[in-house]
Amino acid sequence: MGWMQKLIDTYENNSHLVGIAFEGKSTLLPLYHISNKAQIEITIDSNGHFVNASKVLSNNTDTIIPVTEDSTGRSSGIAPHPLCDQLQYICLGLEKYLYKSSEIEDFMIAKEANTLSKNKDLKKKVDKYESYKVMAEKYMEGLGAWVASKYSHLKIRAVYKYCINGSIVSDLIASSVISVDETGRLLEEKIEGSSYEKCLVRWIIYSDDDTNPKTWEDKTLFDSYYNYCNANQDPTKKDICYVTGVEKYIASMHQKGIVRSAYGAKLVSTNDTANYTYRGRFAKWDEAAVIGLEPSQKAHNALSWLVANQGFKMGGRTYVSWNPKGKKIPKASGLFDSFDDVTDITTNTMPEYKDKVRDIIKGYRKNLDAHDDVVIMALDAATTGRLSISYYNELRSSDFIDRIQLWHETCCWFFRWPNSESVLVENVMSPITSDIIRCAFGNEKGNFLEVKDEIMKEQSQRIIHCIVDKQFIPTDIVHSLFLKASKPQAYSSNKNYSLVLSTACAIIRKYHNDKIGKEIWNMQLDINNTNRSYLFGRLLAVTEKVERSTYSKDESGREPNAIRLQSVFVQRPLNTWGILEKALIPYYAKLNPGSRKYYKDIIGSIVEKLQEDDISQLNMSLEDIYLLGYYSQRKELNQYKKVDEIKEEE
Repeated sequence: MGWMQKLIDTYENNSHLVGIAFEGKSTLLPLYHISNKAQIEITIDSNGHFVNASKVLSNNTDTIIPVTEDSTGRSSGIAPHPLCDQLQYICLGLEKYLYKSSEIEDFMIAKEANTLSKNKDLKKKVDKYESYKVMAEKYMEGLGAWVASKYSHLKIRAVYKYCINGSIVSDLIASSVISVDETGRLLEEKIEGSSYEKCLVRWIIYSDDDTNPKTWEDKTLFDSYYNYCNANQDPTKKDICYVTGVEKYIASMHQKGIVRSAYGAKLVSTNDTANYTYRGRFAKWDEAAVIGLEPSQKAHNALSWLVANQGFKMGGRTYVSWNPKGKKIPKASGLFDSFDDVTDITTNTMPEYKDKVRDIIKGYRKNLDAHDDVVIMALDAATTGRLSISYYNELRSSDFIDRIQLWHETCCWFFRWPNSESVLVENVMSPITSDIIRCAFGNEKGNFLEVKDEIMKEQSQRIIHCIVDKQFIPTDIVHSLFLKASKPQAYSSNKNYSLVLSTACAIIRKYHNDKIGKEIWNMQLDINNTNRSYLFGRLLAVTEKVERSTYSKDESGREPNAIRLQSVFVQRPLNTWGILEKALIPYYAKLNPGSRKYYKDIIGSIVEKLQEDDISQLNMSLEDIYLLGYYSQRKELNQYKKVDEIKEEE
């Protein structure tokens, strides 16, 4: 279980951060603790006297609470947390506020008459009513055991004194935190989405010598509970941990909540005696795998912390990359999350872009040693209860950084994107990983390219595999981009088609260069290139430019013949070129002599190179390389100063 050992190393290397909260960041949790969202805050003094109560603000709900092994993974069973818990656990007598007195009398009469078995609905109500008593009793029993131990703490003694009085509900009502109807029953209202009885309560305890009254920030309280748990472990539950190879107290249950969007999903499950966890192979769960309690908690706490702070999602799959020593590294998907991250970066040329990439990479390299490790992991919840590792890799940091740099320097093209002032600029950039999938497999909806989560999930991992493991880009992704970019009329938004075209060019260029093993296809127009598809792509660009040069301002939205026939041109380039060439005649007439000669000369030089090819091959469908010729020629025509000078003479 190498992934667990790496997570344990991560926890231990960052132990100085345990329990310390940073604004906007998830906290690395102490052992035997979890983070939960509190809805109610009760303040008492060190003698257990009530001070006040309030609802927790929605931006301040994260609360570190101590847990037991059973309460960590509780679902339908009764398993109270030791200190902070839901109202239904901490309130003695809560049931009196949930049922009418007449209902309670009916419950008691039916129970004494032993008639519950004849009325299933009534039996369910009675069982629910009595479960509230059991929950509160078990909570007080667990808290009392901690209070009575040698690891007791001032704060838990105060909470115990307060809870034993049974005045929590009345205090909350008096503080206007919860409300009741005219009969004294709790209203069916919610606080931040939780019904009253399921609201989690956290504690603030004021004392003369305590500088931090909040229980969820008190390191001495964390240590108190840690020592209490270790002192009360069952000595018969020791075995060799499969992860560390050392004898440890073993974990019979493992944490959930690693990924917030699939909170109930677990990576490790051992206690399922009814289904398929180990049935048919082993007689008991601990014959399948034994993991130490502390190693399990360290690994799960570290992973939850990493996912919350450094993870990112694509299509429901969660990715995280990290250095076990806590050093900063780039994401496995690349240096940028979106083009919005680089709106003010000017990289008009390939050398400028490479310099910018190297500057960013240097910032990571300077803090990393050559032998530092990098771990990359992808997590996916196929069901609500199971979390799987769909991708895992360990690399030296130097290899990881080299591969991120290589991807950005070899997979790039010209992209048009609005800067911070909303001015459309063209820069050399690498395509964003998620955009590659949207462009290849998505469809336009309004101003956006949308793709199904299932497709994004699977295809994004394939791209990350290409980046991290230096693999060839899958041919189906390349082909899909080629087809999408060859149908400009499928896009009503110029911004969307521009993104598709640039992304296709970046991927196609990298794919062919990687297959050859050197950079044959560059980003500049190559007038000496005799590749048939490349030449036809150039012809298409010139044809488009000739038509657009004659358009008035009122015709700016009109599509040239070259665009309308582009998909046919790709299938039968020679035949379609004959149609386009004839269609150019009236447009030539609208140009001044200088412009007309300029465009005809370019077309002539391209046709001359095509005539050197086997004529029987000229009408075969084009390869994806044509897009490189098309984009490069179009860019050259748009930038060529001679054309601008000719226009000024008109």
